[in-house]
Amino acid sequence: MVFDLLDLGIASAPANHIAKITLVQRIRLVGVIAGTVVSYRLVLVVPQSVVAREVLNESPDRSRSKATSCQLPVAGNPPAYLAFLERSPC
Repeated sequence: MVFDLLDLGIASAPANHIAKITLVQRIRLVGVIAGTVVSYRLVLVVPQSVVAREVLNESPDRSRSKATSCQLPVAGNPPAYLAFLERSPC
């Protein structure tokens, strides 16, 4: 993955403090809340959105092959379902 979640957590703390200190000096108490929201969006939401987009844009061939090999039998047929569970590679 492009971003490691541990690195994002480590980066979020200093970004949060810098944003809070900067905004508190300008807009007082609201700056604390705004600093938290701004740093959270910049450091966590944006990179995680990039990661989610990469995961969702993976090759459709790989996701189809997994889905077809692990399809459940038709509901209402318990013996077939139990047999599926016993031999399922999923």
